Amino acid sequence: MGDRERTVAVLVTVAAFLAGHLLGNQRGDMAVQDAREQLPQVHLQHTPHRPHDHGRLDLSRDSAIPQVDLIVHKDGMAGRNLEIVTKNFRFSPQHASSEHIAGEGHAHLYLDGKKIARVYGRWFHIPEPTPGTHSIRVTLNSNSHQDLAVDGEVIQDIETITVADH
Repeated sequence: MGDRERTVAVLVTVAAFLAGHLLGNQRGDMAVQDAREQLPQVHLQHTPHRPHDHGRLDLSRDSAIPQVDLIVHKDGMAGRNLEIVTKNFRFSPQHASSEHIAGEGHAHLYLDGKKIARVYGRWFHIPEPTPGTHSIRVTLNSNSHQDLAVDGEVIQDIETITVADH
């Protein structure tokens, strides 16, 4: 399997997992299994989600404090499109998991308190969650994954959505 096919299979696996997880059904699990069968065994190692904390990086003394605004748009077809508007901050996926560089990093996305993704750009799509009220939170994070904070408070935005029963 070539690099391109492997990348596509990994993306399908991640999308299927998120869809199944967010929608609370088993269809995602079946798609994950189908995609896994196409991947080399080395990529199949599954690590159960374990909460971990990379700590906080306090920016209180910085001259340009990053800001974030989360805007949730209902997608015309399915799910929600999340628009992450930042100020004094740029997404830098090329530096993920490296040392902190002022004014850059990535975001962490949470649904109902559970981290569901790292975000490396302004837009992110999520499948429609199950019916009910849900909290969507985005935090700004350093390249080294620390939560960016001011006076001990994480730089974040939280939106609440209500999904109707169909």
